[in-house]
Amino acid sequence: MSSSDDGLDEAIDLAISIRQRIIEELDSGESSNTGGHTRRFIERERDAAQQRLFKEYFIDNSTYSDYQFRRRFRMHKSLFLKIVGDVEAANVYFKQRPNAAGILGFHPIQKCTAALRMLAYGTIADALHESIRMAERTSRETLQYFCETVIHLYQGRYMRAPTPNDIRQLYAHHGHVHGFPGMLGNVDCMHRRWDMCPNAWHGQYTKGNYGYPTVVLQAAASQDLWFWHSFFGEPGSNNDINVLNSSDLYDDLYKGTAPDSSFILRGIEYRYGYYLVDGIYPEHSVLVKTLTCPSDPQRKRFKRAQERARKDIERAFGVLKKRFHIISKPALFRHKSTMQKVMYTCMILHNMIIEHEGRAICQYDENEIIPPRQAHAPGTPGYRQRVQIVHDFTIHGDLRRHLIDHLWTLNHLDLNVPPPVVDDDEFSDEDHI
Repeated sequence: MSSSDDGLDEAIDLAISIRQRIIEELDSGESSNTGGHTRRFIERERDAAQQRLFKEYFIDNSTYSDYQFRRRFRMHKSLFLKIVGDVEAANVYFKQRPNAAGILGFHPIQKCTAALRMLAYGTIADALHESIRMAERTSRETLQYFCETVIHLYQGRYMRAPTPNDIRQLYAHHGHVHGFPGMLGNVDCMHRRWDMCPNAWHGQYTKGNYGYPTVVLQAAASQDLWFWHSFFGEPGSNNDINVLNSSDLYDDLYKGTAPDSSFILRGIEYRYGYYLVDGIYPEHSVLVKTLTCPSDPQRKRFKRAQERARKDIERAFGVLKKRFHIISKPALFRHKSTMQKVMYTCMILHNMIIEHEGRAICQYDENEIIPPRQAHAPGTPGYRQRVQIVHDFTIHGDLRRHLIDHLWTLNHLDLNVPPPVVDDDEFSDEDHI
């Protein structure tokens, strides 16, 4: 017998011995790969959990009332069922299908409930074992697919830039409530804590007055708390000016593709609508800042009116964090892209709730035809001209001076009374417990 035959026999004997040892370990309930513990099968009783969930919320004589449903799901039942039907039709992951053993998986309502519970209460994926009978890994996958599907389905409508019809309605509402003609809304930034930030990035994402890594959200909101613009992902060490320079807030204005937002104030035509901002922002023609130390009554009235209207964006951030506790808590995601999906999903759902409950200023017109505009590429004369107009501080000064004169003539505007506010949230701070 040759040496090669001897080597083959030894290999066969070794394979047989390994196979025999594996069989013995399995028979004895031990495994070398799991430290003496085998993976135990958990009977989660999905059907029972599904029937219990339906009995509690989705049958005619359900255990909990519609008020309790909205409190726990953050929206009315009709809107929730619409979202369930849309995501089920758009993503096969949410369809209830049998596995290889012929056992049905989770119902679409169970998956959407799990995703909303994590968004609304900020709970970890492992906390859904007892209530929905869903494993930790399945909960994480459900949240990821839910966010991706919601963004894909609703971003075009519920995170749209203002259309010509929206601009007219915003001008009329803000001019009546706040006394600012040509006002589109407010712009500000919010920091979200990121506990899972990589150590190598801590210096980039940590701001001195916070002391921990954060990611910045820039948003624009109107008086009804509707978010018209969102830009999330900048490192927390940046200030609001850095975030403004990195965001796409001005992109459509620069390219010339933004709809016509011109308005007339005190006999002067202004080309673009404006946002109210705080003192750190630059003096651009589309931003209106307050005054630092006003001396005369006219300027004092303007400062009070501007700061009164500026509370819209603060209320919008507060309601968003109160409605979806996952935003108010430190982010436990390892990837910033996952944080972005969660943030944009919460903002889209927030706008959907406002529209569904009839509190939106702008009524969406599906048949509105927006005439196309030729975009100017960066570096072209048309692009540079628009950049110069947007950054023109003389227009900013003229606009603010005319607004001061305009507000002084408004007798119906009582600045001692806060603007009308719908008590949007009956959610308490203990709802996430």
